[in-house]
Amino acid sequence: ASDAGAVTVCSAPPLAMQDVLPKHWLHMRACCSASDDGWCTVEVQAPFTIVNACPCDIFCRLNPLVTRTHLGKEKDRFTSEPGISLELIVGDGRGGEVRVPQGGQAEILPLRLDADGFFHWRCNGKHFRSRAKRNTNCLIAVLDARHGEIIWNCFHAVMPSDPGRDRSAPLRIGSQSFLAAFD
Repeated sequence: ASDAGAVTVCSAPPLAMQDVLPKHWLHMRACCSASDDGWCTVEVQAPFTIVNACPCDIFCRLNPLVTRTHLGKEKDRFTSEPGISLELIVGDGRGGEVRVPQGGQAEILPLRLDADGFFHWRCNGKHFRSRAKRNTNCLIAVLDARHGEIIWNCFHAVMPSDPGRDRSAPLRIGSQSFLAAFD
């Protein structure tokens, strides 16, 4: 559990709730402390149940439309020895980490830069930081081990404020109720 990122993830209910919550569960709290903190990405596979323990209705979207504007590319070079596998891990700035597959790519969304405009990453356990383009809140990291480089594609991602642009209807979960999803 982590209070710093305002997100709590658990694999079992707390002792006080074991009689009322399922044995396997995911608990999340969202906290908006800055203007760029209005959303987060969570990947969950069916079957699952969304429980609203709040005293008011909540609205959520599954797979919402996200518009990405490409801001440019940055590159970092590294030396690699033939036959040694690389482990590239990128921090999302909120306490989470994303692994980038060797010879592949991964998206880091949402991304929070530090106060100096850097994002942080590790390659085979060694820590680095790189400057992103201004207004970057999404990265697509491409790891090219053969040429010894990482390409950081910088994006500014937003969910449209006009609900008409997003074709996915919001789900309404009533106060003190739940929504089961099986597909």
